[in-house]
Amino acid sequence: MNHHHPQQPTSAPTEDALQRVRSAIARARAREGGAVEEVIAALAAVGAAGQAAESLAALRLLTAHPALLLQVDVGYRRPPWNGGVLRPDLAAGETDPAALVLAASHPSGRTREQAVRRMLDRPLPELLPFLVLRTSDWARPIQRLTCMELALLLHENPLLATPATVRTALLVGRRRRGTFAKDQLFAALAAPDGEVQASRSQVWDGGANRKRDQARATLAERLLAAPEPAVRRFALTAAVHRLRLRELAALAETDRDRRIRAQAAEAAARQAVWTDQGELLRRLARSRYPEVRIAALIGLLRTGAAADAVPHLDDSSATIRALARTAARRTGTDALAYYRSAVRAGAPQDGPPDGPYDSATGSAGATDAATGPAEAPHPASPAHPAPPQTAAPTPVPTPPADRAALAKLVGAIEGLAETGGQGDAPAFLALLAHPAAPVRVHALRALRGLGPVPVSPVVELLRDGSAAVVREAAIALAPHAEQLPAALLWELLGDPLRPAVRRAGYRLLYRRDRPAALRAALLLCADPHPRLAARATTDAVTQIRLMAPHAWRARQTVPLDADPAQAAELLALAEQRSAELTEPVVRLLSSVLHAAGDGPR
Repeated sequence: MNHHHPQQPTSAPTEDALQRVRSAIARARAREGGAVEEVIAALAAVGAAGQAAESLAALRLLTAHPALLLQVDVGYRRPPWNGGVLRPDLAAGETDPAALVLAASHPSGRTREQAVRRMLDRPLPELLPFLVLRTSDWARPIQRLTCMELALLLHENPLLATPATVRTALLVGRRRRGTFAKDQLFAALAAPDGEVQASRSQVWDGGANRKRDQARATLAERLLAAPEPAVRRFALTAAVHRLRLRELAALAETDRDRRIRAQAAEAAARQAVWTDQGELLRRLARSRYPEVRIAALIGLLRTGAAADAVPHLDDSSATIRALARTAARRTGTDALAYYRSAVRAGAPQDGPPDGPYDSATGSAGATDAATGPAEAPHPASPAHPAPPQTAAPTPVPTPPADRAALAKLVGAIEGLAETGGQGDAPAFLALLAHPAAPVRVHALRALRGLGPVPVSPVVELLRDGSAAVVREAAIALAPHAEQLPAALLWELLGDPLRPAVRRAGYRLLYRRDRPAALRAALLLCADPHPRLAARATTDAVTQIRLMAPHAWRARQTVPLDADPAQAAELLALAEQRSAELTEPVVRLLSSVLHAAGDGPR
């Protein structure tokens, strides 16, 4: 094959070669134009310098980013008519690692095969990710050669694999013919010990097998310490049988990845059940991570230690509470009585509102003005500004001991909501006055799960100091939106300080009649809170388009049902918000209102 051979540098580059590679990689990761070609040029300069140590350091920088490695592999073969350059063939006797890996991406299959063979003559950990790339080569001779030799390399010396090799194999494994390297790495980690293999085949080479077993264990330890969760997950799945019970427990308690913690905890609990390690199960049951506690409680139930699982009745995890209730049934503990006692003990001294709780209407005690149907002008409009509001109080940090007690109370509330009934509503009502916001939030959710909520006490929480409580109160009151006074809702919508309060007012106004919903959306289109403004703009545009008929779409239009005064105000608001709604949407609203006879005259 005839290739043009551009002049190659014969001496080391003038600037620091590694710094040039590092800078090019940083630009490529920032997706700057032409940066991949800069990485290729920097690697070529390093390879031309002939310094093996420098080349290996440059390859380590590149293999730390497998996605970029694949881009370099493709970019090196980019045809000249598509912005690429003609690449030189592999020089005779070339052994520099950087030059070899670039040649392994050459457009010519013969050049790639020569580069692969020379890399296999001196296999190095830094070269293995590039061999992984060639296991999915489209040229079958190169693919077969690389696959065969890679399998032998990983069998004889598993320590050639590095976290970068695994990351590259996982990325290449997404290709249609790219799973070979991933499967071989998995086999290298998952292979049974040499003694087990010998007992099956009646062949035993003690020294070589022990050496390979030690190498596999070292590789698993190295991969489990990798910073990338995907590498650690792969290593744990393949080598879980190599880890001792204490190692699995430590991994379950300390790893940063949830999936790894869950898998390690499950394996540790299984081994603890087999070896009757009850103390370890109890230690895992005290873990801060719910997935670890779940595995530990299942282990305790399997070993017959149900009494050790009962104290988790008020856990924050619903699965753990269910397991604890199973343990309570086995030990004769009344879980419902425990929940009721814990919830009553956590209620403020003021007690629940006066008067009985009506489960049918969701009312408690005497009604007040907040539940009346009175209508009033809209204070949120420019003509009726909202009254000045005070900022939400700054939350006071909770001491650790109080946080633990608070978490148990929240768990008891959720447990009572899962097992109780309508008769427990007064206990939840009493918690609406609790000083801790999480307690008020979960009490509201529990009340909502029982059916219609009592309107009077929940309305007071629409101005709660906690945004989470305000949101939960608005969700609970949504079915009663038409029963609430309009003046209150427009006042909430016009709160000048708190987006959570404005969002609550908007949520409730949106559940009322269509003119009110559209007016609320138009008012919030220019809200200073970007997410609230975006939601209101989307809702307003959707409502306007639903009112307009479409000749090419058979759907029923939704009438606005607004009187002339309301229609005129809505059109004026839409014109004020034309920048947010766009002019075509404003014209669409105007045409719809005039067609319905509701527009201004």
